[in-house]
Amino acid sequence: MNKDLNFYKVTKVDDAVKLLDENKLKLLAGGTDFMVDLRNEEDFLNGYDGILDLSHLSELKNITENDDHIEIGAMVTHGDIVESDLIREYYPALAQSSESVGSTQIRNRATIGGNICNAAACADTLGPLIAFEARAVLKSVNGMRTMDVSEFVKWPYETERNENEILVSFLLPKPEEGTYSGFQKIGRRQALAITRISLAVTAVIDSGTIKDINLVPGSATPVPTTFSKVEAEIKGRKLSEIDSEEIGEKAAEEMIGITGERWSTPYKKPALATLFRRAIKNLQEEVANNG
Repeated sequence: MNKDLNFYKVTKVDDAVKLLDENKLKLLAGGTDFMVDLRNEEDFLNGYDGILDLSHLSELKNITENDDHIEIGAMVTHGDIVESDLIREYYPALAQSSESVGSTQIRNRATIGGNICNAAACADTLGPLIAFEARAVLKSVNGMRTMDVSEFVKWPYETERNENEILVSFLLPKPEEGTYSGFQKIGRRQALAITRISLAVTAVIDSGTIKDINLVPGSATPVPTTFSKVEAEIKGRKLSEIDSEEIGEKAAEEMIGITGERWSTPYKKPALATLFRRAIKNLQEEVANNG
């Protein structure tokens, strides 16, 4: 990188979107992915006029409860999510996914908005947000728009955010009564592990019957998505009667149906089956303990 670049710091979202409308700027949130890419990719800032630092946008650092939903600002850190009583009460799987991110230092710096906008297939919070049917709120000088998080990431490292927009927040509907959730992952090592494969689960249980369920693996497909065939297999059945081994195998088959056989399939197929087996068993145990 040889050319000089402008560096902008703003304290208001309106100023940020105005700058984005007038310049082509690379956005800087927590910086935990940004700095790695800046160091490793020579052309990382090619074509940009400068860098826009969002870290001082205090209006995007709040977690707010409303009548029917919770709003999480895009600049809320993973550490904030882990410590939030609201998130732990309503969205345990999201708190668990943020707790699995990096080290304490990384969690206190990295933001949920940055995690989603970076759009890595292994992004820990993406699966839970999809499982909880969250919506993303974006803002530009032309106004606000919202879209399902499940549609926000269109391919690894590619999103539907326009270059003149800022991701403002996430809107998560409050779960209905009888909702359970969980998150688990397999990494390369126990500490500071980058996710090899993960699974976010939300399920609504009514009198022991699975009324609804969302199963969203991470790193199993190019873009995290619900496994609709396995979900259809489970919905309407008694939780106690579900064979976790069978569900694990069917999940692995659904993954291959989406991705085809790839070099990583011999590892990911049994790993994903294991996560699904664990998820069903954990759900059965949690419901039994609360019964």
